[in-house]
Amino acid sequence: MFRKILFASDLTEGSKPALRVALSMGRRLGIPVVALHVTEPPFDGRAWFTPMAAREADTLRALAAREQEAAKVLLEKEAAEAETEPREGPPVSAIVRAGIPADIIPATAADVGADLIVMGTHGRKGISHLLMGSVAERVVRSARCVVMTVRSTP
Repeated sequence: MFRKILFASDLTEGSKPALRVALSMGRRLGIPVVALHVTEPPFDGRAWFTPMAAREADTLRALAAREQEAAKVLLEKEAAEAETEPREGPPVSAIVRAGIPADIIPATAADVGADLIVMGTHGRKGISHLLMGSVAERVVRSARCVVMTVRSTP
């Protein structure tokens, strides 16, 4: 049925239940799991029509690269700690990309050939949902594959 799972993480405690589900499914089905974290893109002065010196732009790019590398290390550590049983087949691979999570998650699923996205949801309601929005909801609406959301424990 499924051939590859993409697990989307925000690197918070709330995403760990979804990670456990993704790893368990991957192990039981004998399919690879790809873990993804999306970092916010660095400030781009051109987007605001303000001049940005080359040195400032270089500094921002360097900071973004360090943030992505640190996020990859955390993502790999999170996956290794959550793997409670021996895994047959390929180990979990980690990817970190920059952009808007609701756009990058479905695009990455397509890029890596995942036919299932597993991600956590905070289960916000009311004003907090209205103000914060829901990345999971936007991914469900735009992904071209199956999306499983796992509610974080309160």
